[in-house]
Amino acid sequence: MIRRVPNNRLRLLLAEARWSGAELAREVNRLAAENRIVLRYHRVSVSQWLSGVQPRDPVPELIAEAFTRRLHRGVTRNAAGFGRSSPPDIARGTAEELISQLVELSTAGVRRSALDKLVYSLEEPTLPGWTATCTPQPSTAAEPSMPRVGRSQVKAANAMGQLFARADAANGAGPVRPALSAYLATTIAPWLNASGGAPVKSDLFASAAKLTYLCGFACFDEELHGAAQHFYRTAAHLAILAADFSTYAITLRAMSAQARLLGHDRKALRLAQDAVMVPAITCPKTRAFLEGQLAVTHAANRHRDQAIMHLQKAERHLSNDPGTAVVVGGYDEAELAYHRAVVLALLGDRKGAIESLQRSIRLHPPSERRSKLLCLARLAELQLAYSQVDKAVATWHCFLDEYPGMDSGRVRSALAIMRERTRPFAHSVRFANLLRRAELLASQLNDLN
Repeated sequence: MIRRVPNNRLRLLLAEARWSGAELAREVNRLAAENRIVLRYHRVSVSQWLSGVQPRDPVPELIAEAFTRRLHRGVTRNAAGFGRSSPPDIARGTAEELISQLVELSTAGVRRSALDKLVYSLEEPTLPGWTATCTPQPSTAAEPSMPRVGRSQVKAANAMGQLFARADAANGAGPVRPALSAYLATTIAPWLNASGGAPVKSDLFASAAKLTYLCGFACFDEELHGAAQHFYRTAAHLAILAADFSTYAITLRAMSAQARLLGHDRKALRLAQDAVMVPAITCPKTRAFLEGQLAVTHAANRHRDQAIMHLQKAERHLSNDPGTAVVVGGYDEAELAYHRAVVLALLGDRKGAIESLQRSIRLHPPSERRSKLLCLARLAELQLAYSQVDKAVATWHCFLDEYPGMDSGRVRSALAIMRERTRPFAHSVRFANLLRRAELLASQLNDLN
């Protein structure tokens, strides 16, 4: 019989936080919900942890995150008495160490069950900054016997990035994330370890940063927020090594969007500001992309004047773009209209937000089905809140028409919101028909999963 060792580290943290067992349990349940995990812990569960019971992953990480937020300092699962984390913390150190961690993370990315164990952290990211005099470059050292990489590998990586990005935008992240993770682990990482000239290796690291960002965005779309955060931070480090200012800024912007989605508005604003401050970004489309997110985060923090100012900056940058093609950070009039709608909704102009969403939907290209679906869902929600009942029902029917073939966690959540908000009106024929279609689609999705 194994003798349990009381978890005194956890007991000391509880005392420092001035929490009861019930309060810790409630916070763990709340953080689990933030990570799209359903837990129902209570006081007795905490008593068991104190007695030495080891909860299943990712509960130790959730406990550590709960204390991190409560105590305003980093608390690891080891500090909470639950052993070391796996996979290791966010990538840092030499290029070789970063590649090793990329392999470990992307290998885990092939299996969703492994990503479910990663927890979103509110702690500020540990990311290197840019300096005016020196930018780190990837190591080009390699054994003489190792294979050599050249421009053909860079072209292949960029082509695959475009392929993955198009598939993700059209059909959602579901089928993209495992394939992209495997590509990073089995193809990109070996290329990063291979020998090659400094310009080629730098370009390969830049391509790897973009692909890692795309994998983070795929996790974000699947609502795997802990995994998305890990991939984003790794992408930022890869971009630093490649001196890729644009991908670094775009990654910070993505982290800002994730923080805002999860309700962390102040963190979202800080990350958006950091993204806009990254130097040497000359592409107007990218600058507009960054300014649009900064406008949204200012609006979320009730900074009306700043929100309008940065929205206008995004408009000016986009109007100056000659039509630049980019793998990540694409931005167009449809996205600008969506950002305008979000800003107006946050500032209380629901009518203006509805009009901007309608414009965004009209402008969305057919290849960006997921974005259009999310716009339709948000439009219907606003229309219902604005008492435009018939229009809301019609918009939700359009949403259901567009849905088949989509595999996106965010779109599934939009469907769940629709079912929740229409169920109280099920006595009405128009809502009953809509709800019947939604329930049928939901059951079909459950059968596929």
